[in-house]
Amino acid sequence: MSEGDAVEDSLTRQVFVPGAPADAYRLFVHRFRDWWPADYTFSREDLAEIAIEGAAGGRCIERDRLGKEWVWGTVIGAEPPHRLVFRWHITGDRQIETDPDRASEVEVRFAANGQDRTEVILKHRGFARHGDGWRDYLSGMASDQGWSWCLELYRQAASM
Repeated sequence: MSEGDAVEDSLTRQVFVPGAPADAYRLFVHRFRDWWPADYTFSREDLAEIAIEGAAGGRCIERDRLGKEWVWGTVIGAEPPHRLVFRWHITGDRQIETDPDRASEVEVRFAANGQDRTEVILKHRGFARHGDGWRDYLSGMASDQGWSWCLELYRQAASM
């Protein structure tokens, strides 16, 4: 593929939150349930737990009240409090992708921005790995109801 044929299959979103990078990282990773919308889970109103195990090899996991479990991601890099990278094992039609080669990737960076403020930059890349329909999936995640909304909920949780 020539350089002119390159396809942009990623999106980047940014949010500023109060506190140090360590606080922002802790909220994103260790308090994921405090801000992630239940409507964007497999369990919805039956959600019992959703979490990111914050070390390389850790799982992004959800459990419902009956104990059913979904592994929706795998941590491939963790550099607290500055960076987290995980494979996104959720397909465009809200199923679990079991083939890691067909999972996209989410990288989140946390950087001090002034005194007691953190810039959080999220890049979701590799949508083409999801196969047919990836452009629609990217468009949905890039919409106001995708990562922008999720990061706004994150910002609100950080402000409490």
